[in-house]
Formats: sequence, structure tokens, C-alpha cells
Amino acid sequence: MPVRPRSKPPTAVSTPPPVAAALSFLFPGLGQVAAGRTRRGAIVAIPALAVVASFVLVLLFARHQLFGEALNTQWLMSLLIVDLLAMAYHLWAIVDAYLLARKGKPLPIGKARYLSIGAVVVLVVGTLGIHLGIASVDVQAQQTLNCVFNPNGPCGIVDLPSGVTLAPDTAPPDDGDLATDTPNPSASAQGPSVSTGPTATPVPYPTVPPYTGDPTDWQADGYLNLLLLGGDAGIGRGGNGAGKPINLRTDSIILLQVNLSTGQSAMYGIPRNLFNVPLGAEAANAYACHCFPKYFPWQNPKTASPNYLFGLWVDAVNYPNLYPYPGIYFARGTKAVEGAVGALMGVHVDGAVVVDLMGFVNLVDQLAPNGLSVDVPYKVKQSPGVGYPKPDGSGDIYNIVFNPGLQTMNGLQALEFARMRHVVGYDSDIYRMARQQLVLKAVRDQLNPCDLATRVPSLLSAIQGTIWTDMPVDDAPALAALASKITTSSVKGYGLTPSAGYAEDVSGAGVLQRFHNVAAHGLDGVPSAFSGGSGGGGSSGFHC
Repeated sequence: MPVRPRSKPPTAVSTPPPVAAALSFLFPGLGQVAAGRTRRGAIVAIPALAVVASFVLVLLFARHQLFGEALNTQWLMSLLIVDLLAMAYHLWAIVDAYLLARKGKPLPIGKARYLSIGAVVVLVVGTLGIHLGIASVDVQAQQTLNCVFNPNGPCGIVDLPSGVTLAPDTAPPDDGDLATDTPNPSASAQGPSVSTGPTATPVPYPTVPPYTGDPTDWQADGYLNLLLLGGDAGIGRGGNGAGKPINLRTDSIILLQVNLSTGQSAMYGIPRNLFNVPLGAEAANAYACHCFPKYFPWQNPKTASPNYLFGLWVDAVNYPNLYPYPGIYFARGTKAVEGAVGALMGVHVDGAVVVDLMGFVNLVDQLAPNGLSVDVPYKVKQSPGVGYPKPDGSGDIYNIVFNPGLQTMNGLQALEFARMRHVVGYDSDIYRMARQQLVLKAVRDQLNPCDLATRVPSLLSAIQGTIWTDMPVDDAPALAALASKITTSSVKGYGLTPSAGYAEDVSGAGVLQRFHNVAAHGLDGVPSAFSGGSGGGGSSGFHC
């Protein structure tokens, strides 16, 4: 009988070295397994598997905390270190897989050699690009945090030289009916003598309730009282170059109050046209009336323009001896406004957030690239022949109209809607304050950090030159966590209208008491955003 030939043993599959390297590029360890080193591949894959498992667990059980952690400078620094270590590990896994697959084999000859080496170079460059790109965003995020939470003011701000004051605001007021907001430039930089006597009637303003915690511990009294300031530092008001002083007009003033245990929130629109607003405790003796006077002692009421609340910032900048707040001029001016609003409303203001107008346009465009949906309550039509100044100072816009109903606005339109004052049938700051709150609620309602992941670099760039706060940077995660749990249904808006005690002249204890009543009871009837303590249970306002 014929003898059957013995079958040959199966030939081991030979993985080309570039393919093994590419597999470990996709996931470290795969290339080692493909090269026939299964145990080695399993060991190499352990760190990558641990990272993937951690990421999955976070997405399943703690994805809402990612927004807060992204504002934690220590977490960002740790992430940067991990990313750089992961880059070295990833590169080693690629090269190791390539060498294992090539072990005992000669290099290809001719074009095949260059293609093999070129493929590995492409994989190495791609790995460097991915990890260095993550590192770049991480560093940019840290820089943005340092600028936004810089104690002295936005990045690039330097203190005024000794003896230098800000020039009067020579830019025409956007309303067409408001006077310049700075004191006489010929007055001494050291400020007037308070012994010259007041030009406003002294009023025994009630004192602000004592603060029970450290000044930087905004959670101590159970409330967050945050002042939102829309800063108008347009053309002709300085600040048009790095290091140049900014002559800021606080064009929009809103006090945000949040109950930390319930999430109930209220926004109070503070009219910027008030006279004789009481000053905070630190500056209470700046003038004999204990207020920011309608007319300074050296002014003649018959010929001088009155001083509105929006001019307090510049007064505090020019006279540091009268406003002994910490920090350089930008921080000092902001703290003075915080103190005045706190004294007016009967609360301790924990800090402020200042938003640049032109930056607001860019920020809205980044947060809502498809447009911001705003429910317009009535027809907002600009008065005929009245121009609305562009935020960059390049001219005026005419014939602006927003029809009632749900409207989609870009950043510039949202600013026009919130800021326009000369509106047919609704021509006052009262209506403008209400529209500003509508825009803020619309931004909050449509803000979802999970949707912003693909636009992080451009968003960081928009924020860095747009927003500044004097709140401590270490509290950024806690503030973000609180913001993420508050929905628009738990926020109630107030404008200090005549029925709520608004008067252009704040000159009577009865008027001020009405302000205090609003502040004390503004959260009554507002639905709770979450239950439990300040950590809160219940659903989050942000969903992925």
C-alpha cells in the first residue's frame, strides 16, 4: 500500500512589523500579541486597560463631576503629568511591537525598507501629536483659569503709576442721556477732603448683616451672593492695548443669590442710574453721606453732571485712600462696587464676575454655535433714528427689531437684545434689566459642557479675554458643581422697579428698606433645584 506523506506542521503567521506597530498605536499591547508575545502583550496592555476602565466608570457614575474637575488646577496639573507619562508609554509600546515583529528578520530592501520605516515614523509622529495636543489644551486651560481667577484683574492688567488717575469718560454714553461718569480730572489724585461736607443728605443706612466666616469662605453663611457686571470698556475708554489701564463703566449690574442647600436662586437687576448709593463698610467714610454722592463736594450741582452708580468703579480707582480695598486698581474698583451693592441690598457680596461686552459676543457664539434660543416676550424695536453703538466702537447699528416668540440669536444679536435701551414702548432700564436676565437664563438653559468638548480650545480662547472674577481659584470646582445643579426653573428674576422700591435717588431709609425686603424674600416661592445639603442630591442641570 502506498504510504501517505506526513503533513507539514502549520506555518506560524508572520505579522509585518509596521502592522504590529500600528496595532499597538491603536491600543498598547495588541502589536505584541500579534508578534506572538501574548504574555508580554497582556502586561503591556494593563496600564491602557486601567485608563479605559477608569474612564468608563467616570462616565457611568461621575460624569457630571468632570465639569468641576476641569476647573481644578491641581487636577489639570495631574492630568498633564499623566498625559506626558502616557505619551512615553505609548511610544515605547509602538516601537517595542515593531522590534518584536522584526526580530530575527532582515530589513526589507529597496522601497519596502523605506515604507516600513516611514510607517513607524508616521505612527510615532501621530502619537506625539495626540498627546502633545492634549497637553496643549491642558496648559491652555490652566492659563485660562489663572487669567479668569487672577486676584488683581484680567491678564495683562498692571497697576496705575503713582499719582496717575483715569481720564474722564469721553466716549458718548450709549443711552444718549447719561452724563460722564468720572470726577473732575483736575481734582487731586489723593481724593477730596471729607471735611468739606456732603452734597447729599446723610441717611442712617442699615448696616450689612455681619459675615460669620472667613471673607474668602463664601459657603459659610449658606448663600452665594455673586455680582455680575457687564463691563463697557469700549473705544475711547482705555484698555485698547496690553498693559494699558481700562476705564470701565459697569454697564450691567445683576446680583445673583443662591441658596446652597436648596439651589433656589434669584437675579436682581440693579439700576445703574442710581444716585447716593451707600458705600461698603471699608469705604463708608469716603464721603460724609457714607454714600457715592450725586455731586462731589467740589462740584456745583447747578452746572455739574450728576454721578451715577456706574461711575463708582472709576472713583474707587482714582482715590485709593478713600477706597482701601486690596489689590491693584482693577480689583479695587470692582470691590468698591461689590461693597456698595451689598450695602444697598443688605447682603454680603462674596465676589464679582466681570464680562467684557465684545467678549460676550464671542463667548455666546462659542457656547451656542447654532444660535441662542431666547423667548422674546414682546416686540423689541429700536426707536427710529437712534443708533445702537457696536461693541467694538466701529459705528452704530440702526433699525434693530426682535419679534415676540422664540428667536435664535447670534452673539451680537444677543448683546443687542440685552443691552438696547431705546425701545419703542419699553424705553427704560427696567425693561433692559429684564431682557438681560432672559439672555443669561437662555445661556444657562442651553449650556451643556458635554457638547463643548469638541470646541474646548476655541472656547478657552474666548473665555480668557472675556471673563474675570475675584473669587478664589481653589473654589472654581465647587462653583462649577453648584452651577451644574441649578436649572432655569429654579431661578427667579427681579428688576428693581418702582413697585419694588426703585428710585433714582437713594436718599431715604424707607426706599432702602424696600430694597432689603426684596433681597430677604426674593427666594420665596422659587422651586428647589435639588434637595439635601450643599452637595445636593437630585438631578443635575447638565446632562450628557
